[in-house]
Amino acid sequence: MRTPRIKNNLKFFAAGVILSALVATAVFEILYHPRVKKSPRGYCHTEDSPYYVQTFNFNSFPSLNSCLQSGGVEPERL
Repeated sequence: MRTPRIKNNLKFFAAGVILSALVATAVFEILYHPRVKKSPRGYCHTEDSPYYVQTFNFNSFPSLNSCLQSGGVEPERL
């Protein structure tokens, strides 16, 4: 009688572990490899910006659009 219950619990446990791993991966990707960095002055630097690598103090955003919606601006291109 207990075997089906244990199998069901293992299925939910495995699903929870997989879901947690996916969420952790997404959070890690956003925090540690941001697509867009918003500097303290409010400039949104994309990966192709010459200042992207130089920007150490920043808020990360998944896209340029989300950075701009948060009040950021694009730096003038040279």
